[in-house]
Amino acid sequence: MDCLRDSLRRRWRGVCRRWWRRALELRGNADGGRGARVHLFRRHLLGDDLPEHSHPGERTVSEPSSPKASRLWTLGIAALLLSSPALAQSDIPAPKAPPPSESPAPVPSTTVAQVAESSHQADAGPATADAGVQRFIPEVPATDPLLAGRSEVGAPLESPVFQTTVTDVRPDPALIGSSATTVTREQLESLPGGDNQTIADIVTMQPGTVADSFGSNIHVRGADGAILYVLDGIPMFTPALGTIGQLLNTLPTRLVQNVQVYTGGFPVEYSYALGGIIDIQTRRPAVNPTAEVQITYGTYNLTDVALNYSQAIGKLNVIASADFVSTNRGLDTPDAIAVLHDYRIGGNGFAKLDYEIDSRNRLALVATYQEDKFQIPIDPTMLPLSDAPPGAVRGNDVYGNPPPPFVPYNANPTDLERTFFAALSYVHTGDVNTQVSVFARGIYEDFDCDPVGSLGPTADPGSVCTTFTRNAIHFGALANATWHWLTGNTWKAGVELRDQRSSLNASLFTRDDGSPSGGPDPSLTLTGSDNINTLSAGAYLEDRIEVGNFTVLPGVRFDIQNTSFASSIEPNLFLSGPSARLGASYAFNDAVILHAFAGYLWEAPVNFDAPVLAPILIPSLGGQPQPVDLKPATTWSAELGISVHPTPRITLGLTAWGRFTYNMLDHENIGNSALWASFNWAKGRAAGVDLYGYGQLAKFSGFTLDGFANLSFQDAQQLNIVSQKFLFPPDDLTASGVWSTMDHVQDWTANVGLTLHDADRWNNLSVRFNYGSGFHTGIATNEVVPEHSTVDVTVSHVFDMPLRPQVAFDVFNLFNDIYAYRLGTGFFGNSQYAALRRFDLRLIFHFG
Repeated sequence: MDCLRDSLRRRWRGVCRRWWRRALELRGNADGGRGARVHLFRRHLLGDDLPEHSHPGERTVSEPSSPKASRLWTLGIAALLLSSPALAQSDIPAPKAPPPSESPAPVPSTTVAQVAESSHQADAGPATADAGVQRFIPEVPATDPLLAGRSEVGAPLESPVFQTTVTDVRPDPALIGSSATTVTREQLESLPGGDNQTIADIVTMQPGTVADSFGSNIHVRGADGAILYVLDGIPMFTPALGTIGQLLNTLPTRLVQNVQVYTGGFPVEYSYALGGIIDIQTRRPAVNPTAEVQITYGTYNLTDVALNYSQAIGKLNVIASADFVSTNRGLDTPDAIAVLHDYRIGGNGFAKLDYEIDSRNRLALVATYQEDKFQIPIDPTMLPLSDAPPGAVRGNDVYGNPPPPFVPYNANPTDLERTFFAALSYVHTGDVNTQVSVFARGIYEDFDCDPVGSLGPTADPGSVCTTFTRNAIHFGALANATWHWLTGNTWKAGVELRDQRSSLNASLFTRDDGSPSGGPDPSLTLTGSDNINTLSAGAYLEDRIEVGNFTVLPGVRFDIQNTSFASSIEPNLFLSGPSARLGASYAFNDAVILHAFAGYLWEAPVNFDAPVLAPILIPSLGGQPQPVDLKPATTWSAELGISVHPTPRITLGLTAWGRFTYNMLDHENIGNSALWASFNWAKGRAAGVDLYGYGQLAKFSGFTLDGFANLSFQDAQQLNIVSQKFLFPPDDLTASGVWSTMDHVQDWTANVGLTLHDADRWNNLSVRFNYGSGFHTGIATNEVVPEHSTVDVTVSHVFDMPLRPQVAFDVFNLFNDIYAYRLGTGFFGNSQYAALRRFDLRLIFHFG
């Protein structure tokens, strides 16, 4: 014991010495480089005495002002260091003060701005978004009158691998009539799971969003998926229906600069998949060559090894990344506890080259590749009918849902997916900001149901399974420009062209009930294929008009789409339609903004396989041609909200929204196959309320407490199937004639997150709480899956030694809540349960 006590005493003394040296260094840096700053909202907040020459928007270093404060600081850090385990995540050192700069003077009627981290270095010229992003508001040069009254943060945030400088100013989205939240780099690293989270994990913490099964399915304000991903200003096509992994980890979160999630009030520059918009900006490298290695090991034998490399070579900036992951629980399981046949192995690579031609022109190349192989989970709680008494049949579940297909325990159904995306962008910043981009995206999927194993001797009589291969390649180009014309007007116009070519080969196997060993019956095997080409184009024009305290953002858009079927006699499907939106806001004073939105939105279908494949895969159709009667969805959407900034560091908001849709798009299986196809409901309606808040809650003893919270209520309903009716039995068509709740609707969703960290973020404690009232289920979707409540926790620490190792310990579902996303309504007709309590240990090392 004496040896142990002496060892702890020596460790305590070492910690105190290192802290004192670090505090002196930080104090010297803070005093020596403050320079000129923007003097907005200089007031005492939450007991935080701000010196006269600083403002709350800046990240300043807390200095020990008394022996008591010094002891509290030291005790707080030492408690984290001596905890078991002493673990950490964030690698961002203390911010340095910015060089002196001149900022535009505020005007009396301005509002608090929401600041996002730009990916430009300090000497990169006028502030623009990264890698070809031409935002409608933020990329305006810093001398532009539009910036008047927005609080600016000039402090650069430097990490060992990436250099991040705050030179861009992003307004509160309410100023343009939109509902959107921005998650910054620091927030990504501080949340439970750190930057090992997927993009979907981040999105589903925002108001109005709901997580679905398989970890990558997201619903925004009651919409059935329809998520549009935008990477560095370039729209990515929505993944094909039925793709398992989708965007599970296509872009590593550790390479994300910030994510802006639009849940309503969509600008007209965005089209297609208007359930929600996820706008992602990637990072830029530091000046010196640096590298980062992250190793994660966790429950279910999770192994994740990631490598990042960054270097600036003259005017060329380079980022490269690679990641390998394997786990025994790759997809959500059909049983709450047992996990059978659920292995996942995969990886991704990412590269970004950014060449600064001069201070106003640059080229950016972004490329990413992802490959995953999944075992499709098997339900070990289902028993084979071959072990039951003769004549036994499977019954419906307690909600009236039909039983899922039984898959023998020794079967090996798998899904292989490959995705790539590449984009080349030219960006010009000047009197007319311009972006021109060309891009390509490919999707390959090979779904193998293992006909021999899945239809083997223990399979149910009459069982079927589907194998298919899907290839899709998308090419596109876009161009846009932003300029000022007329006093108080900022215009943006753009065009897009896309060509989507896809092919699909499918086989439906039926069990040979006459054979003792089962297996597929060759005489009953059905095969089919299709080749579909979709050409689309769109153009838009929008204007930002500022008159006193009013801001108005009108916009119009027109889209066309032509789909041809190369391998069948189906006629072309030509669709076209306009979109219009009007966003508006009124700033009552420096802290209160009222915003409103009204729009007419046009959305095209994205999947056209059913008319070609259904006559082949549904025997009852007798091989007869089916109509191509899909229609575009048209939606009247509106919202009204208020956002309040009681202090410059806190935002509170309330938004009520509603929409009414004609020809609402949804999806359904093609017969008994695993393929999904689009169809239309005659009408759809949805409404809800989002209440949210986020910001800095308190500062004490050298520590900062940040937090966010949101509560959402939503309801979405559907009426009368009007297209692709051949996909449904007569009873379903009849039942659709009355309004019913959509099965992916979760009435109530709540999120709360708290992060406690010191000034340099070397010590971090983060907690997230999630509540969901449950999706709807049952034949009439009038039943509800049981509610759930989960808590995730992360504790992290950075060690002051060579390679600056970081250690982070994550606990997900801390109280081991057992809950299902879906019961009887998931993929393959199964239920999907969330993971039980699990642990991750992350080690991160920095080179250079």
